[in-house]
Amino acid sequence: MSDVLVSVWCATYNHKNYIRDALEGFVRQKTNFRYEVIIHDDASTDGTQEIIEKYHQQYPNIFVPIYEKENVYSKGINSFNSVGISYVRGKYVALCEGDDFWIDEYKLQKQVDFLESHPDYSMCCHAGYYVDESGYKLPGAFKTFDSDCTVDTDALIKKWICPTASIVYNFGKYMDNRFPPLKNAPCGDYPKIINFSIYGKLYFFSSIWSAYRISNSSVSAKWR
Repeated sequence: MSDVLVSVWCATYNHKNYIRDALEGFVRQKTNFRYEVIIHDDASTDGTQEIIEKYHQQYPNIFVPIYEKENVYSKGINSFNSVGISYVRGKYVALCEGDDFWIDEYKLQKQVDFLESHPDYSMCCHAGYYVDESGYKLPGAFKTFDSDCTVDTDALIKKWICPTASIVYNFGKYMDNRFPPLKNAPCGDYPKIINFSIYGKLYFFSSIWSAYRISNSSVSAKWR
């Protein structure tokens, strides 16, 4: 049995200018459990892979790099469902795309503590800052609710509630209860969240623990 409690899934493509922020956010996490970072590089051509490999060499017990030779997104393939699932060893999956990053070193610990003590919840998420391409904090925040709260399905249908880099979910519940039409949806995060709300409760932390980068190269902007 794996001793990894959390598998972080990071999808990246041509994020040379941003990926260090994401990688530093991962290695700075302070936890009382083991976590791994599965980083899926979708055939970057700008030097992103070289940066990832340097971190992999420095932190071999944390990083699990996957380097594609051909871009799978261009083939209409959902990278997590087609590639990532077979690599996950953790009870929980945390998400962070290669152009976003975490700013709180206890983010994983706090979210996992909540899920471990509330088994009726399938997912939790939190607020985040907006930053520009250089990492400069923009006015406002991705903060759907003003206080910590449970989120119901009706709220999810009306609006996108959280940045992708804030999501931590129970992987077993996801695998056991995936609604078939959502398995290969082109935009994986929103269908996942809707699915989680059907098979468990969702919790939102109003604290800001990550940064969402506004850029033309954003993975989410391309509906990855």
